[in-house]
Parts: sequence; C-alpha cells; structure tokens
Amino acid sequence: MMYHHVLSIILWPYAFYVDRAVVAVAYFMITESTNLLLNFRWFLAEHEAGGHGILIVNVLTMISYTVVRILPIPWFVWMMFSMDWSQLTAVQKTLSVSLLVPLALNLFWYKLLLGKALSMLRKGSAKA
Repeated sequence: MMYHHVLSIILWPYAFYVDRAVVAVAYFMITESTNLLLNFRWFLAEHEAGGHGILIVNVLTMISYTVVRILPIPWFVWMMFSMDWSQLTAVQKTLSVSLLVPLALNLFWYKLLLGKALSMLRKGSAKA
C-alpha cells in the first residue's frame, strides 16, 4: 500500500531535477492539502465522535476531495496526452506512465468515500 509513496519520494525530485512533469508534481503536491481533513475525519471516527462536528468534517472532506483531487483529473489527462512526448527520453516516457498511479488511487479512494457518504445518507433517511 505504501509503494506509491516510495515512488513519489524517488520520482518527484527526479522530475524537478530534469525539469519534466513539474506541473504534474506540483498538482500532486497540492492534492496533499486534502490530507488535513482526511486525517481529522479519521481521528474523529477513531474516537467515535458524533453529532454535527463529524457531519461538518465529512461534508468538508467530500467537497475538498472532489474539488482538489477529482475535478482536475480531465484537465490533467488532457495535459498529459497533449504534451510534446518527442522531447522525452525513453526512460522519461516510461516513467511518465507513473503519473497515472496517483490519479487511479484518487479515483479508488473517492469511490470508497462516496460509498461511505451514501451509506450515511441512507442511515439518516431511514431514521427520518
């Protein structure tokens, strides 16, 4: 599960060093801003917090995750496939495929977040 972190630690500095995929790396670094709410949400869940506080954190988590990590994906894919690949070495072209890993992971985790949100909504509507 930690492989993508190891890859990031190795490949992101390399990308800056060779001045390639700098915008992509910057975008991935910006997506890390959502971790504050994700970690706070986890903390509240671990301590079985309830009430309006956890609801507000859950809503803010969904909004921030959607805006920062999910909505930019079409732009990111367009940017990736419209760049000039002829200026990359064979190794750089191969490494560029690793740019899809964080996008896939963001979509995977978003699916889980949506599932949890829908489950909570169903429980809430059943109580009403």
